[in-house]
Amino acid sequence: MYDDSYTWEYGKGQILKKGSKIAIIATGLMVQESLKAIEQLKDIEPTLINISTIKPIDEELILETAKTHDVIVTIEEHNVIGGLGGAVAETLAPYGLPCRQYMMGMQDSFGRSGKPKDLLARYHLDASSIAQKIKEIMK
Repeated sequence: MYDDSYTWEYGKGQILKKGSKIAIIATGLMVQESLKAIEQLKDIEPTLINISTIKPIDEELILETAKTHDVIVTIEEHNVIGGLGGAVAETLAPYGLPCRQYMMGMQDSFGRSGKPKDLLARYHLDASSIAQKIKEIMK
């Protein structure tokens, strides 16, 4: 994912894959699942951005992405309320950009215990579910 030249910077996101039309903004474990999902998307070339800090969030990168993409999909492995999706929405709201946004994550429900792979599938956060959602959005 990163080479030896990578340096982490507080409050800054990183573009891992450059694409067009649709951008995935992910955090934590969802970055790796998003990378796997992109391999399943042959006709769609999404941009993938790793946001490693939600507060502060990289507003400049998010706004630039919204100006150059039709859709932003945020992906996080916890509740979508008060997380990455909300932070991206709050960043975009004052500007009235025509970019649509979708939030993938826990949909205001309590989680369960289990094996990580099983939980990702149960909550539709595994690579296959991410790829399927991207395909649905782009229809």
